[in-house]
Amino acid sequence: MTRDQAIYAYAGQQVVEGVPPYVGILNRAGPLSHLIPALGVAVGRVGGFDDLLSIRVLFMLIAAGGVCATYALARQLFASRLAGLVAAAAFLSFYGFIRLATFGPRDKTPMVLFLVCALLAVAKRWWFVSGVSLSLATLVWQPVFFLGLAAALTTIVALRPPDRRRALVRFVVGGMVPAAAFVVYFGLVGALREFVDAFLL
Repeated sequence: MTRDQAIYAYAGQQVVEGVPPYVGILNRAGPLSHLIPALGVAVGRVGGFDDLLSIRVLFMLIAAGGVCATYALARQLFASRLAGLVAAAAFLSFYGFIRLATFGPRDKTPMVLFLVCALLAVAKRWWFVSGVSLSLATLVWQPVFFLGLAAALTTIVALRPPDRRRALVRFVVGGMVPAAAFVVYFGLVGALREFVDAFLL
């Protein structure tokens, strides 16, 4: 277990103990990198399983979801099941991704799932869903925001002006929903300053 994996696992344990993200342990990634491992810990404890094993099973399922989403994205973009299968198979060949899928937790695994879902939503012109998915990806790992934003805006700019405005509004509102929910959450638990310091600054 590496240092980063230990940080994410411990952060999840702290959340389950009632400590908000960033308060029990400082982590440079987004708050979902604390909360997703916490879900694994919480479910594992209900079932009487080891914390780390439960987290790793959850992250393995998230990684499988990322591969399935990659299949759906490629199939949508190229209108071909074969393209979807090739993309998913190529994704499965990335050693780093597969290693983190089984020896996690690491923030990149759920970040990839949310980003691919955002790109799939862009391809399908589901602007609100795309905004929500990109916001969730950013709440896992901040730098991914710029990649997803570039993909969405490039597609939105290519639309006709009336459609462009509608798409942009839906995309922005979708992105604001998870972000606003986290601002409210951190305000309620009295850790808004920690959130701003760790997530933004």
